[in-house]
Amino acid sequence: MKYYNADVSYEIGDNVYCILTTHSNPNIIIPIKAKITDVQWDAVNPLYKIRVTKFFENLQYLEENFINSGYRTSFESAKIKRPVMSTVVYKTVEEFTAIINKDNEFVVDGTLCVRTQEQLSELFETIEFYIISTYLRDLKSHVTRSFLDGPFKMTKLDFNNKFKECMESKFTEYKTNINKYLQSLDNK
Repeated sequence: MKYYNADVSYEIGDNVYCILTTHSNPNIIIPIKAKITDVQWDAVNPLYKIRVTKFFENLQYLEENFINSGYRTSFESAKIKRPVMSTVVYKTVEEFTAIINKDNEFVVDGTLCVRTQEQLSELFETIEFYIISTYLRDLKSHVTRSFLDGPFKMTKLDFNNKFKECMESKFTEYKTNINKYLQSLDNK
């Protein structure tokens, strides 16, 4: 991933693309488009208070993961709060977004903000690749335990072969060496 934010800062009123994160479940990351409403610097990076103008996830994902998570909403406090939801009924992501935009502001770290949707896609891909890899590392560790018996029991070679069978064409498409990747799952 390219580091886009080396010398970048945004101003109030700018439209940016961000990754919205939550401390209540750090593996849930939500790509959004937002308008900056306030700026403050912490010791190293800028923090931005934003209003969401577009979600890139489907409604089911947002209902399951966004609504039930807590987000930082204030510069002064690191406390997290759930989004405020009015009683207005929504049926589309656009209607959902309008409700969230009306009543909620969120604080995002400047390192998770970029100028373009293409940069957001690359940032999101990089973070998700890491998150998925940690899950796969844990899965491989569990299914290859020596005392385990039953339908999930595998050797490391079995795991690697099944993974290759399932994912090799995707790794080839993205020019990623699947053997090195599987070897990295063994290293902690």
